[in-house]
Amino acid sequence: IMADFEQKTVEQWQDVFPKFIEANIPKSKDIYDLHQEFGLRSWLMEKLPAELARQNNVELGLPEKGEFLKKSPVDGLAIPKFDIKAMVKGFSDELNAFHQPKVELAESKKAEAMEKAKGIILKATGKDLELSKKAESVSASAAAQSMSQKILAQKKKLKAVDQLTPEIEKKLADASEQVLAMGADGDSHYQQGMDKLAAARDKIAKVKAGEIPDDIRAAFTAKGVDPNQLKKLTREEVQARYEQGVSLVGANISEVDLSEMDLPGVDLSNAHCRKTLFKNCNLQGAKFEKTIGIEADFSEADLRESTMDMAIFNKANFTKARFEASQIKQTMFKEANFTEVIADGATFHMSVLQKANLAQASFNNSVVEMSLFSDAKATGVSFTGAMLKKCLFKRTVLDNADFSDAFTPSTMFHGAQGEDVSFKGADLTKGRMAGETQFPGADFTNSVLEQTSLLDSNFSGADFRGARISSSLLENCNFQEANMAGISAIKSKLKRSNFERANLAGINLYCGSLKKARLVETDLRSSNLFGVDFYRCIMGNTLLDGANLKRTVLHKRTEYLK
Repeated sequence: IMADFEQKTVEQWQDVFPKFIEANIPKSKDIYDLHQEFGLRSWLMEKLPAELARQNNVELGLPEKGEFLKKSPVDGLAIPKFDIKAMVKGFSDELNAFHQPKVELAESKKAEAMEKAKGIILKATGKDLELSKKAESVSASAAAQSMSQKILAQKKKLKAVDQLTPEIEKKLADASEQVLAMGADGDSHYQQGMDKLAAARDKIAKVKAGEIPDDIRAAFTAKGVDPNQLKKLTREEVQARYEQGVSLVGANISEVDLSEMDLPGVDLSNAHCRKTLFKNCNLQGAKFEKTIGIEADFSEADLRESTMDMAIFNKANFTKARFEASQIKQTMFKEANFTEVIADGATFHMSVLQKANLAQASFNNSVVEMSLFSDAKATGVSFTGAMLKKCLFKRTVLDNADFSDAFTPSTMFHGAQGEDVSFKGADLTKGRMAGETQFPGADFTNSVLEQTSLLDSNFSGADFRGARISSSLLENCNFQEANMAGISAIKSKLKRSNFERANLAGINLYCGSLKKARLVETDLRSSNLFGVDFYRCIMGNTLLDGANLKRTVLHKRTEYLK
């Protein structure tokens, strides 16, 4: 160390280590003799800055021989406090400094790309050409050259204090070469990218103008697509093609106003009809196979006997449109507006009406299979006489909805809600109402609920008179003040449900269950409760006069309830 120190000036050391202090160690035989002769700690304290020496200088307080230690031998020594946050920041700064050349190169390339892009755009628009010339910035190669010079400067700095080892020198040389190579590649790739971008913009401009480049035309032709169909047709061209019998299959009529046109039987399969206006248009018998009609307007259009297969009509407007006898399969109507639509006798198969507005719509005598009505608003909708097979009404609002005489096998209402919903005379066999469905005051008179499940839902005040609920499960539901007088519920399980103040007089619950049910002030007079399970049910002022309680725990024990 001494030999290395003598070869350099104090300034050279301080250039690398700013807090460097010159301190010549007295000559001695070895470090142990030096400590015995001069006191190494005392000598070191004398060389430190006064404030630092004061904080760290302390006399060892050792006790005399035979005496006990009364205080710490290093009492008074200031324990250094480490600023961990500062240490982490320092390490982070060093790490950032090491990677700074690569970061600056990346930022330089980004800035260069932005400036050149601005220049091309300005030239393309013909505005302020001088500004685009002034917007030139340093190229990637120039930025790389700057980074290389910084690396070489660091190399010279380390060499000046003899800290430049062969390994470090090689790494710095490799880094300099790599930066220069990246700069050259950056300029090349950037220019290639901008050339491709300009060519792509030119193609897009041609397509928008109705001119299809040869390579694009060839690609579409190879796929069996007529490139001429990419051109958007006008209202007049649509009318002319229809009158001449020219096919409109795959036509592009997006955003075209076809309002009040007479186009019965038109085939718009594979057509692009985004935001197309079909208001009050005659489309009777029209064909929409794989048609894209997103945000199209079919309000008051005549779509009777039309067919829609695998089409997309998300956010489309069908207000007051007519769909009688239409055939609709695997079609999307997400967020579509079906307000006051007439779809009597129509067929919907595997279609999606998610978040659709079905207010006051009519689906009477329609056939709806495996379709989804999710988060839809269906206030006043009518499905009278319809067949709803394996459908799902999830979180659908059904206020004043009418399902009278409908046949709904295996259809599920999950989280649906509606007041004054009518299921009068409906066949709900193997159906399911669950997920906190809310149908207070619903009309289930003369309905069929065989092998049906009513779970975790609210049917308070509902009218079930004349209904058949055989072999069904009514569990954890609210039937407060419901009217089930005289219904047939053979072998049904009315478990954990609330029948407080409900009218169950004359009910036939043969071999059924009221396990854990609440029967406070419930009217069960003249009912057939043969073999019914009353395990842990809650009773109070329950009316059981004339009830058949044979084979139950209450047989001949009703006096204990008084």
